[in-house]
Amino acid sequence: MTEEQKEMLVNLVENEGMEQTFIMYSDFKEIEDEEFHTLRKAYEDAHQKLEAFIGVDSRS
Repeated sequence: MTEEQKEMLVNLVENEGMEQTFIMYSDFKEIEDEEFHTLRKAYEDAHQKLEAFIGVDSRS
């Protein structure tokens, strides 16, 4: 991940929050960093599992 990409992500999270940035904003295909995408996917999966567990569907 480039420093510019990292700065963009920090700004997005600070302005929009984690959920908006990583669930609703983009899949960030332009970022070529395997660890980033592993962590992003784990965050997305945990978000979906927690929503299902408590009975919330925020995607509808």
